[in-house]
Amino acid sequence: MENYSKSEILQMVEEEDVEFIRLQFTDMFGVLKNVAIPSSRLIKAMENRCTIDTASLDGFTGGEECDLYLKPDLSTFSILPWRPQQGKVARFLCDVCREDGTEIEDSPRSILKRVVKKAQKKGYTLRSIRSANSSCFIPMTMECQPR
Repeated sequence: MENYSKSEILQMVEEEDVEFIRLQFTDMFGVLKNVAIPSSRLIKAMENRCTIDTASLDGFTGGEECDLYLKPDLSTFSILPWRPQQGKVARFLCDVCREDGTEIEDSPRSILKRVVKKAQKKGYTLRSIRSANSSCFIPMTMECQPR
């Protein structure tokens, strides 16, 4: 993953003719969800001002309806390679946050971050390897090794 700045991302979107941005996140059950926005709203998205309505998602707020915010991880920015040459689509993986910017503790991404940090404190590193094959699924292997 690259560590892009906001200005570098804006420049890539302009140069590559990106038309839509997918703000991807996982629901409480690990199912990938996304909100698509036009590239004209990219600055708003990078300022963590895009909301999702939890009424349409299972498990996020224990039954109460509220707006949560998507906080794009700039290092996950990627232009999707299977889209057309013009009007391309890019994506970010996002953290789900409250209005004050704190992450939802029980979201799968937050849980993974805590587990990785805990493993690092115990001397382990987590490496994941994706491999595409001919099936519809992408298997993922994880290794934990002492440093």
